[in-house]
Parts: sequence; structure tokens; C-alpha cells
Amino acid sequence: MQLIARCMVVLAALAGLGMVVMVSVGVVMRYFLNSPLNFTEEVVGLLLSASLFLMLPYLTLHDKHVQITLLTQHPAEKIRWVLKILKQLVTLAFFAWMLYETVPWLQFAIKLNLKTEISRLSLLPWMAILPISFFLTCVASLLCLWQIRRSSQDSSSAG
Repeated sequence: MQLIARCMVVLAALAGLGMVVMVSVGVVMRYFLNSPLNFTEEVVGLLLSASLFLMLPYLTLHDKHVQITLLTQHPAEKIRWVLKILKQLVTLAFFAWMLYETVPWLQFAIKLNLKTEISRLSLLPWMAILPISFFLTCVASLLCLWQIRRSSQDSSSAG
């Protein structure tokens, strides 16, 4: 799972780089060559959503999501343990629900062979990122729950 999550982060970074390149080329074409690229915003939007969703499994696996430190660092150890479990259960429930919702959406895109409006790019690979990301985020959340359980067993057997 670590390798898959890291590969997805690399793809997210490449999508970010692609956004910078597309915007830069679009600016040069518009202001210096007076010939704007009409598909820049469309492709940049696809790259932005891809980069955001590709990072989710890594962020979940490494517990790098935004946290309220008042809740995650200051309470007693037992309360932190309960909050960690609760956080992973909410994450798992949310992304399982999102996976459930996006699979029919992806099937619809496959059936109609959807394409973007301006550049006529196939939407299938872009839309496939969501259920893949949601599935891997669920797996990452389950791994985190397993790690929490294992660490609690180790600390109870040591004490």
C-alpha cells in the first residue's frame, strides 16, 4: 500500500506540474502571441481534481489530514486513542459511501463515452481516479485502524 500511495503522490505532483505548464503556456500564447488556448481552463480543472484525489490515500495512510490540535494532542492518552479510532471510522464510512456513489457515475461515463466539451478529451481516466482513490483511501483507513489496534495491544502487553 505504501508503494501505491507514493506512486499516486508522484502522479499528483506531476498533475500539479502540468497545471503550471498549462497556465504558463496559456499566458504566453494569450499575451505574447495573441493566440489563446481555449482548452487551458478545462485541462487545468481536470489536473487540479486529479491531484487532489490522487493524494487522499497517502494523506490518510500517513495521518497528514488537517487536524484540530486541541483535540488531537492535548487530551489524555485514552481520549486520544478513542479520537483516533473515531477519526478512522468516520473516514472509512465517508469514503466507502463516496465509493458507492461514484461507481454508478463511472459506469454512466463508460456507457456514454463522455468527453470534455472543448478539448474532447475522454473523461473516463479522469473520472476513474475518484473510485480508485476512494477505494485506496478506505484500505488506508483500515490499515490505520489495524495499526492503532496493534499499537494498543503492544502498549497493554508492555504495561
